[in-house]
Amino acid sequence: MATSLVAMANQKRGLFKQKGRNSHLPPFTPHRPTAHRPTAPPPPQTMALQPSATTDIAKAFSAFYYQAFDSNRNQLLSLYRDLSTLSWEGEQFIGANNIVAKLVGLPFQRVVHKVATVDAQPANPSAPTLIVLVTGQLLIDDETNPQHFSETFQLVQEGSNFWIYNSIFRLNYG
Repeated sequence: MATSLVAMANQKRGLFKQKGRNSHLPPFTPHRPTAHRPTAPPPPQTMALQPSATTDIAKAFSAFYYQAFDSNRNQLLSLYRDLSTLSWEGEQFIGANNIVAKLVGLPFQRVVHKVATVDAQPANPSAPTLIVLVTGQLLIDDETNPQHFSETFQLVQEGSNFWIYNSIFRLNYG
């Protein structure tokens, strides 16, 4: 007569129960994995950005962004939405108007960004989004020693354009 593992475990528990130990535990029932676990359908191929295009898009975006930042920061409003978030040196701003108000209110008149690197990757296999990391130097007002910076963007495609969902800016010291 074959005894199942479940019966043996419950029988053993019964012995412990008689001794007063583990009386609060329910009878043992093993986990029975399902033969087939449902999975989400694969994303449509047209939604995801092709890896070969990500770098070109990121370079074009960063060129436009820093040209607008350096010449007229108010132009950046069209790149943000009410869902957008900016972290600027650890301080967080949410919404297009709050973000642009922060950028316009920065305590300098002139700035020149010199982009050194632009790296990009698709951010979501089921939606056309990008993660972009930009590093470089910036000169503020009449300074002659550049400051190093890094900025990360999460871009979301809307039609043939992209908008900034998240942005994180840091000066790099050291």
